[in-house]
Amino acid sequence: MTGYAPLGARTDRLVDVSRSHLEGISCSEQRIVSSTGSSISALIVRPSSTSKTVEGPNSNVVVLYLQGNAGNPLHRIPVFQSLLSAHSSVRATVKPDITVISPAPRSYWTSRGRPSQRGILTDYTSALSYALNQYPRARIVLYGHSLGGAVALCLLSQRNLPEVLGKDAERVSGVILENPFASIPGMIEALYPQKWLPYRYLKPFVWDRWDALGALKESSDEGTEKT
Repeated sequence: MTGYAPLGARTDRLVDVSRSHLEGISCSEQRIVSSTGSSISALIVRPSSTSKTVEGPNSNVVVLYLQGNAGNPLHRIPVFQSLLSAHSSVRATVKPDITVISPAPRSYWTSRGRPSQRGILTDYTSALSYALNQYPRARIVLYGHSLGGAVALCLLSQRNLPEVLGKDAERVSGVILENPFASIPGMIEALYPQKWLPYRYLKPFVWDRWDALGALKESSDEGTEKT
C-alpha cells in the first residue's frame, strides 16, 4: 500500500483544482487528529447551492468516504459531484442535507506516517469519531471503494468500536461497498488461479491481510453468542 501513485498524489493541492472541476460543490481541507496524536488530511465536500459554510454542522447525513489504494481525495471529486448532484435531483418533500468527508489515511495525500492495517484503521476510526462529533445530528454512512470496502468492514468489526464511539455508535446507519474484495490473500488467488504461478504460494507472507470476510464472520459469531 502506498499513497505515491499516481505521480504527484502526495503533492496535489486543493487550491490548484480548477473551479470548473468544482461546479456545484464547495470543498475545504481539514486536519483530523488521530488517537495516536498524528494528524491526517480530509476533504470536506458540500453542495454549494445549499450551504453557506463548507463545514455544514447542521447536516443530517454524512458520507464517510474510504478510498481505494491509489491517489488522494482530490482525485475523487467527480465521484462526490455525482453523488451530491444525484441526491439533489431526487424528488422528495424533505431532502437530507449531505456532507461528504473523504479522509486520506497515513501516507496518502498530505497525511504523514507509515501505512499499515493497524495504522489505517486507527486513522479511519478517528475520522469516524470526528464525523460523529462535528455533526451531532447526522446519520453516518460509510462508503468504501475497493480497498476502502475491505477497510470499512474491518473498521466496523473492531471489538472496541462501540466503546470508542460510545452512545454515538447508533448513528452509524449504513455501509455502501463499491467493488470490494474479501481479503488480500483471496484476491491473489482469484487473480492468479494457476498453480504453476508462484504468487498464490506467497499468501502466508502477506502482512496486511484486510480479511473483510473473516472480520464479518467473527463479528457475526460474537453477535450470535451475545443473543
